[in-house]
Amino acid sequence: RPYEAALSCTDSLRFLLTPGITLEGHVLQPDGSLAVEATVACAEGPNPQFETTTDVDGAFALHCRDGRLRLSAHHPSGAPVWHDVGEQAPGAVVTGIVLRLVKGRTLAGKVLSADGAPSTARVLLLEGADWERTTLVSTDDAGQFRIGISAKEHTVAAVDEHGRTVRATVPAGAEDPSPLVLTLPEWLTLRGRLVGDAPDAKVFAHRD
Repeated sequence: RPYEAALSCTDSLRFLLTPGITLEGHVLQPDGSLAVEATVACAEGPNPQFETTTDVDGAFALHCRDGRLRLSAHHPSGAPVWHDVGEQAPGAVVTGIVLRLVKGRTLAGKVLSADGAPSTARVLLLEGADWERTTLVSTDDAGQFRIGISAKEHTVAAVDEHGRTVRATVPAGAEDPSPLVLTLPEWLTLRGRLVGDAPDAKVFAHRD
């Protein structure tokens, strides 16, 4: 279950486990069939906090922090859906949730490093200008991803483990968009010397 940790400068580390809530249900494809290996995520805001995938029966069980939560589900077979779970008390178990994907289009793409090699990254998709309708998907070992989206315009951003980011726009339309290739920017190395008596100083680079 989700947990919170309190850190101190002592030689011991203590973890405080919180009850959280449990959400259980099924994900269906647009035609009503079971959506196997669909991604289900819960969030208190626009960014998913916890996620899982459905099993061979299209079922999921997700443990989240208590509070006002929203569920989302995505799968290549249809456009993502969002469901407001509402305010839930610690320890609550909510069952019987059904998330049915809607008919949409499929976006396929790949993320590459600056030298053209496949890159492992998280890909964020923003539907229109609504930050409450954000979807996250991870690339596979070949740097590829595939996800269902709606007919609306989408902003797509890929971020690798070093924080390198590339963005693109998928136009609105009813047909599947052309495969998307996202090439991350080249890693920039900065070297310099700090003037003054500060051997342990830290230097930070900020992007405008």
